[in-house]
Amino acid sequence: MKWSALLGLAFLTFVAVAVEGQPRRPVRTERFQIRIEAAGNELLAQRNALVIYATIERLTRAIEQQALPHSVPFRLVRASPPQTIDYLLGVTSEGTLVVGQQVYTFDLPEDRYLFTRGDIARSYPPLDRAAPWMWLVEVPLSREVNVTLELRATSPWPVRSVTITPSQTP
Repeated sequence: MKWSALLGLAFLTFVAVAVEGQPRRPVRTERFQIRIEAAGNELLAQRNALVIYATIERLTRAIEQQALPHSVPFRLVRASPPQTIDYLLGVTSEGTLVVGQQVYTFDLPEDRYLFTRGDIARSYPPLDRAAPWMWLVEVPLSREVNVTLELRATSPWPVRSVTITPSQTP
């Protein structure tokens, strides 16, 4: 009887240590309505996302800062290495969608995600010159899987928000 209790205690201790050693997931993932998973990675997106930036300069300044903006349209959570990439959007007056990214990498000694870098990831011309515009954004979910997101402006410039739908899923 004592051995089974000791064995049970040892098992619980092992489970607690194993769970403790796992990287903590990024906070506030509950606001994302779209979830696509592949190879342990996860793409999270809002169906209705804010476009906060109307100039490339403002977007560039924002993504270089460590603080997370209050609204992230979509996020990529990588399993290995543990990393999150938050994508921010800007739309120029010509209709070009500019996608910025903030990369956070899990730091084991700190036991949390730390800001690594922020930069412009890419830009997309609109598929149609007439506003409100539409863009197709490709996100590499894993080495084998790319997800295409369809973003549609909800109004002409200045674009305040977009609707996001996955047009291709794994």
